Amino acid sequence: MEKPPIEERRAFDFVLKQHTDDEIERYEDLKKDIKELKETVENLVSIWNQAKGAISLIKWIVAISGSFGAFILFIKDHVK
Repeated sequence: MEKPPIEERRAFDFVLKQHTDDEIERYEDLKKDIKELKETVENLVSIWNQAKGAISLIKWIVAISGSFGAFILFIKDHVK
């Protein structure tokens, strides 16, 4: 089997190195993007959990207020 001329090997090595460098650069950019997205998602999850807690608290307040209001109405109607 005949080896390709040295110029072809150099050209191939140059193209391969350039491609590898481009891919490494793209990989580093993707790592930065993923890190930024991870931070954003963590913030969104934190906000979501806080909102769930606030809504749960409001539900409890409404339930207690409704029960208390119904109890007062019952007492007003039956105690005269």
